[in-house]
Amino acid sequence: MLDAIPYWLHLLAAAAWIGPQLMMFLVIAPGLGSLDQPARLRLMQTITLRFGWLGGGAFVVLAVTGLDNIDRHAPADMFDLRYGYILSVKLVLVAVVIVLTLAHSLVAGPRLLRLQEAALNARQERSTDLTKARRLSIVLSALTLLLSLAVLFCAALLRGRFAFQGT
Repeated sequence: MLDAIPYWLHLLAAAAWIGPQLMMFLVIAPGLGSLDQPARLRLMQTITLRFGWLGGGAFVVLAVTGLDNIDRHAPADMFDLRYGYILSVKLVLVAVVIVLTLAHSLVAGPRLLRLQEAALNARQERSTDLTKARRLSIVLSALTLLLSLAVLFCAALLRGRFAFQGT
């Protein structure tokens, strides 16, 4: 029973990583239009900070438990099976998700918040820079979500019979 704990932690961290992304796309983003500009900015500042901590913590747990899962469950002959190739695709997708997350968290997201605050201070609802920053944020977030879901699909494949068939 104890050997299930690392895998359970990995699944829990995956839920904590993807859950907020889904929440943002399906619930929060569609509702932002109903808020006035100051409320929208405050909400996004709060959500960004809290999701950032949750996502960062989840990612650390995913990395540690993911390495442990590879060590425990990957067959020695994994590249004679589909397992090795599926795992490789999963790791490449994870690397791309990391790059997209860093680009959004360190560059695009903070720039968007700064532009929103500047627009609020200037009592301006829209600007070209703000519109472009919003689009970039949406594109980066959407790609991150889609690739994160693809990582989950690879994880599911690794636990099934398909991964243990020869190439």
